Amino acid sequence: MKKAWVVIAITALLLIAAPGALAKSYSNGDTADEVSTIQRALTELNLYYTDITGHFGNKTEKAVKLFQKKYGLRQTGVVDDTTRERLYLAANISSSTVSNSSGTSYSTSTVLRNGQSGQAVRQLQTDLQTLGFYSGTVTGHYGNITQEAVRKFQRKNGLSADGIAGKNTLSKLNELLSGGSSTVVLPSTGTSSGSTASSSTSTAPMGTTLLKQGMSGDAVRVLQQNLVLLEYYEGTVTGTYGRLTKEAVRLFQRDNDLSSDGVAGPKTLAKIEDELAALAKTEENANVTSNPSATITPPAVVTPTSTPAPTTPTVSLANVETLNTEWTLRRTSRSGHVTRLQKALAALGYFKETPTGYFGSATEAAVIAYQTAKGLTADGIAGRATLKSINSDIKNGVTATNSGSID
Repeated sequence: MKKAWVVIAITALLLIAAPGALAKSYSNGDTADEVSTIQRALTELNLYYTDITGHFGNKTEKAVKLFQKKYGLRQTGVVDDTTRERLYLAANISSSTVSNSSGTSYSTSTVLRNGQSGQAVRQLQTDLQTLGFYSGTVTGHYGNITQEAVRKFQRKNGLSADGIAGKNTLSKLNELLSGGSSTVVLPSTGTSSGSTASSSTSTAPMGTTLLKQGMSGDAVRVLQQNLVLLEYYEGTVTGTYGRLTKEAVRLFQRDNDLSSDGVAGPKTLAKIEDELAALAKTEENANVTSNPSATITPPAVVTPTSTPAPTTPTVSLANVETLNTEWTLRRTSRSGHVTRLQKALAALGYFKETPTGYFGSATEAAVIAYQTAKGLTADGIAGRATLKSINSDIKNGVTATNSGSID
């Protein structure tokens, strides 16, 4: 009898611990569905004021620390089990757990929807990923990214596109994954006859002239690598065209006067090749290897003998965008981030050249002049401290020729 009670007690503990085993801690740099839910909860508590993106960045981390401070938790900026539980409770957001049968078959009574988490959701994400509809991280949490993937799957397979994975949606998933259908409908190519579950992921062969969200393959991987070189893509090179890749493409298109739709078509891909060629030429002129996989070592910074005098701003502060403080810009950098830096320095009265997107001697001298005026380390490198200071001056209208705000 005593042995039986021990078995029952252990079983109960396992059942209690099972949902928690699926829980994941989130920190700066993570991208997932549940991050969107965390941001939504922080917004409800008036701690987070920007877009719900699903990406855990500096603003999300700051909001989490504020929440932890307010509720007497250790201010780590990491959403662990304790922080998640207190956060969802305070924001009145459900964190219910659901169960599912093992393998890829779903119970006919299973209904999965936004806000749920558990093994069944994890399996749903995995199955949608296999069929090329889900490009996020498999976390076991049903958030906005999973909901949109379900909608996309439903639309492509003639189902009611409500974003809820119910009986019909899960049955269709089972059918496609078990090989019960000779036709698998893919997110980017319509109907692909004769596809099987093992080869149904939408891929883009090398030489493809149109890449867009939902596609995956070597061509997407190359695109991401090229955007990393041009300092537009900050995510992991995965070969899957997701939200971060689309946003990087849109940013590149905007900086190069192309239609900013986030789709990498012939014009966009050709322009990327042009920019890479220009970058390689710049590196060659600077006696730096043009091997894309090599690390580019910037030349030693030489402080000019005289600091350029501040000039009358040539760019209106109203036309200046906030700088991304996650990037470090220095001599030989070439990207849209450099263009925005040059425009900002021009608006503040430190840069008088035409913005080119290339960080040369004129940009370096302007950065040194700004750093000197602000009492920062005058090394000519636009790092986090310098970029944050520039953002502050832009916000407050502080230029080189005044000490107050500009109307």
